[in-house]
Amino acid sequence: MAFAKSPEQVERFRSLAAPRREASGQPQRPTTRKGRSEARKAKEDMTETEALSVALNQPHRRSVKSPRLNQTLGARDPKAGFPIGRLYLAGTITIDQLNASEKYIELYQRYAHQVVGVAPKFPCQAISDAPGGKATSRDMTFEEADKIKAQWHEAQTALADTGEWAACAGALVAIGVMLKDPRNDAELGALRIGLNALHRCWK
Repeated sequence: MAFAKSPEQVERFRSLAAPRREASGQPQRPTTRKGRSEARKAKEDMTETEALSVALNQPHRRSVKSPRLNQTLGARDPKAGFPIGRLYLAGTITIDQLNASEKYIELYQRYAHQVVGVAPKFPCQAISDAPGGKATSRDMTFEEADKIKAQWHEAQTALADTGEWAACAGALVAIGVMLKDPRNDAELGALRIGLNALHRCWK
């Protein structure tokens, strides 16, 4: 066994024992294919774990206590992760209104992305769930585009028939699409009026 006999040798042994680092000071990246694969998997696993931990520790998830909450999933219940879902869990809106909101959000995304041609840059929970949501108008047939336009017109007509189109449509976009909590009772009321109108239209 070698022992350091001078300060220079001490520093040399320390440098050999220390983790190798890049010029930037970051830990040295793996140099083998296996090492890179393992490092990538570890990073992905950690990222997923951290994301789940952050999501589950959000105050609005921790504070949800409702008989409507999926008891098996607990805080993982997707409805606790977005404003309209939390309104349902709190008993503020009904299951019919919740279902109407999900259908409207999906229609909003499909109309914006596939007909207008501009995907909404909002944290909309329907973006990844909408059937064919990643397609563009070029991927659609005329009949499919026409059907989406007809459904959108039908929904807007139902909202207009309430006499409060601007308030209802604005509340649906703010709370449903942009995932903002209701600012006041007036906005919450407009949301409920709009959802009732959509439910009647689609039932």
